[in-house]
Amino acid sequence: MRWAARFLVLFLVCSGVSGAVYGQTVSEKKEIAVFNLGYHDWSIPQMALGSIDDQIRGVFINIGRFDVLGLTQRLESKDVGDFTEKIKDFKSRNVAIPERVLMGQEAFTERDWNRLVGAFLVVIPSVSFFNLEQAKDGSYKATIKTSFTIVNVDEGKSSAQFFVETGGTDKNANKAIQSAIDAIPVFLTYELRKVPEFQIKSGIVQVMGRDIIFELGRNMGIVVGDEYTIVGYRNVAGFQAKDDRGLLVVKEVQDEFSVAHLIYSSGKPQVGDQLQEVPRLGVEITPYAGALMVENYDLSFMPIVGLKAVLSRGYFQTRPVVGLEIPFSSATAALAMFDIIPLNFYVGVELTNLYLGRLQIAPTAVAGVGGAYLGENARSFFATDEEYLATHVGGKVFLTMSFLYSRDRKFTIDAGFAAWLGLADALIDVDDRSYFASKVGPFINVGITFK
Repeated sequence: MRWAARFLVLFLVCSGVSGAVYGQTVSEKKEIAVFNLGYHDWSIPQMALGSIDDQIRGVFINIGRFDVLGLTQRLESKDVGDFTEKIKDFKSRNVAIPERVLMGQEAFTERDWNRLVGAFLVVIPSVSFFNLEQAKDGSYKATIKTSFTIVNVDEGKSSAQFFVETGGTDKNANKAIQSAIDAIPVFLTYELRKVPEFQIKSGIVQVMGRDIIFELGRNMGIVVGDEYTIVGYRNVAGFQAKDDRGLLVVKEVQDEFSVAHLIYSSGKPQVGDQLQEVPRLGVEITPYAGALMVENYDLSFMPIVGLKAVLSRGYFQTRPVVGLEIPFSSATAALAMFDIIPLNFYVGVELTNLYLGRLQIAPTAVAGVGGAYLGENARSFFATDEEYLATHVGGKVFLTMSFLYSRDRKFTIDAGFAAWLGLADALIDVDDRSYFASKVGPFINVGITFK
């Protein structure tokens, strides 16, 4: 019966009648024209320009909700107003298009202009800040800030504008710039999904317990881990108010439909309910504090503070985990005097995700290296250029329990067992050497997760 129901849903979606039957708003692909990057006021290496153009165009293609028309011209942010006025003028007066249309530093042929006017949206990216500086240690830091202006061609006006700022560091200047360029897709994708005009809207076509089937899938770039809110409407003094009535997370994506798991709702979801995309960066960040139950001189535990990140977009049952933490011991103060900061780095996976309404339970296993960050004074003392000195290897196994107390935040507890095996008895001449010993025992951490 379960597969029969899914077959029926697929038939309805493919036949194009489900949206008409239930009266839902269902997104369709928009035709969009993307200019090359404008950079008139900034001195940017030529090798970087082509790479930025490719990254930006790749985002609009890979996000899946646009039919992309690539343009070779570049417009500056100061030309946006003139560009929209020219489009509005041509559309309102229906005048003949000249053989060449001049726009700032660029010329458009009649064919180019016809393609632009025929598009639904036009994207004009332009550099608003670029900087490459060299630090005292000889490394380079690159910063690129790009503005994106979205022009609605039908209305002849700018419908949205946002900025994407990225940075990169490396001992090589070109690699630092490329690192900043490579970071553009993640943040640009997130910013695009925040624009209301670009957010995917769909509707429920089948309810099977806590499994919700809705229209659209890979054909619109939906991926596992995406979240959608159930939208409700009510009248307030003659105005229509919109409310979030529930939250779904996508667990399965097919070509033209998706299956989501219901996290919570204010009432039972119904066929015909409107859904709207909730934009997420795709990483859940949890700052936490806790204790490792090992002997620590006057204390029976070692205090710990840390930061954990879990990749959420593109994952459901198994999700990658990375993190770092600072273990505090009675040696920490002495280490600080030597410009040393204890740090543990770890990577691993949440093995499965069990959703019990707002409660989420995930067994987790991580492995990593413990050690110390060496500041300038410490590196001079040890006669080394290494900024990180490994002192332990090990890992943790634990159970992550999270309670979603708002749409965007969770209260999180990690409880389990940690084993960090010491690699050396002592690395500096201090009376208290407890930090460098092996640390094995149970632990508990509490934190707030930002989705």
